[in-house]
Amino acid sequence: MKTAKEREALFREDLAGLLELHGAELTVTDDGKPYGMQSGVCKITMQSLWDKDNNQIADYAEFDL
Repeated sequence: MKTAKEREALFREDLAGLLELHGAELTVTDDGKPYGMQSGVCKITMQSLWDKDNNQIADYAEFDL
């Protein structure tokens, strides 16, 4: 049986690998609603990508989970 700490460690390792694979950054923030009404949001940001000839090969992307 996996312990809670082992499961957390595996999850964190997988998440770090996924973020690295996509060149993504995860930010925890809120949805910007007025005081006391906010909900937590995980925001994923991926920068535009360019090839060696300066052609854009991937758009900038930002979305909430």
